Amino acid sequence: KTVLDIGCGNGATLAKLQCEVKYGIEKSQILLNAAPVKIIPFGRDFMQETLIDKEMDVIFCNPPYSAYEDWVLKILEEANAKEIFLIIPQRWCNSQRIRQVIDKRSYVTQVLGGFDFLEAERKARAKVDVIKFTFHDQYADNDPFSIWFSQAMQQFDQYEAFKGEDAKSKLA
Repeated sequence: KTVLDIGCGNGATLAKLQCEVKYGIEKSQILLNAAPVKIIPFGRDFMQETLIDKEMDVIFCNPPYSAYEDWVLKILEEANAKEIFLIIPQRWCNSQRIRQVIDKRSYVTQVLGGFDFLEAERKARAKVDVIKFTFHDQYADNDPFSIWFSQAMQQFDQYEAFKGEDAKSKLA
C-alpha cells in the first residue's frame, strides 16, 4: 500500500505502518531531517500542495486543531485515496462545510474511537475522534479532478455571463 501522512512530523506514525511506500508532507525541515530515510517527502507547505494528482491507498492526518476545518476540507475535497484516516476535534460533526464535502464526494464516515491528549507527551485539551472515510460507491462520480473541473467550468460560465452582461450595460 501507499500511504501519505500529511503533517508527518518526524515520521513516527509512518514508521509504525507496514506498507510498501511511505510519503510525507511536513513543513519543518528539522522534523523531516529526523524522519526515517524510507519516508519520501512530498512537499512542505500542505496548503500549497495539491492532492488530486497524488493517488494513494491511504491518507492519514492529525492536523493542527486550530486550523483543522480548513485542513479537513482540503483533504476531503482533493484526496485521491481509497481510505482517509483523520484525528480531529469531535466538533467536526457540527461543521456544515465538512458535511457538504462528505455528501458531495459520497464519503462513508466511521468513528473508530475518541480520546483526548490530556496525559499525552504533547498535552492538548481537545477531545478528538479518529475517523475513517471511505466511499459509499467506488464507481460513483466522486473523482476529485472531475469535481474540481466541474466547479471551475461553472465559475468560468458565471464569469462569461457576467462579462457579457457588463458589456451590454456599457453599450446601452
